[in-house]
Amino acid sequence: MKKQLLLKQVKQNNVFHVGYLKSRPANAGLLFGFLTLLLFPAGCVPTSQLTANLGQQFSLSINQTAVISGENLRIKFLDVNDSRCPTGATCIWAGEARAEIQVRDGGAANLTLVEHGYSANNSQRYKAYEFSFQVQPYPALANPIAKAEYRLILTVEKPGEAPVE
Repeated sequence: MKKQLLLKQVKQNNVFHVGYLKSRPANAGLLFGFLTLLLFPAGCVPTSQLTANLGQQFSLSINQTAVISGENLRIKFLDVNDSRCPTGATCIWAGEARAEIQVRDGGAANLTLVEHGYSANNSQRYKAYEFSFQVQPYPALANPIAKAEYRLILTVEKPGEAPVE
């Protein structure tokens, strides 16, 4: 009696019954595949956003966006190309790390921030802003770096203005 009542209730609510899926494994696989496509569309990568103040150092991973408080400014870290000479290697050229960012300030512009070799003091101007940056981690000979491990360390300032504490 309980089984019939439960089965009736399941049919009324248009819900799949677990027993039905167990008896037809192919249907369970199709249902799982359909739900996966429905919940995770192709090409959709979750992004995150953080908020920072002028003069405050912050870190972005690839596809992460920073909003600068009190400014109409958003910065998204798009990609990195790293050809810096790895620690533990002897190189003729120190190489460089190129961080691609998108800046939105009413319009949109893509910029390339270039860090040369072992340089620690890197900066680039964009309109009224100055970006001080560093790409981390620094490559090591025996440890390849996955894209997901890279961080762009940034500080955004407006020269002539005191940073917000």
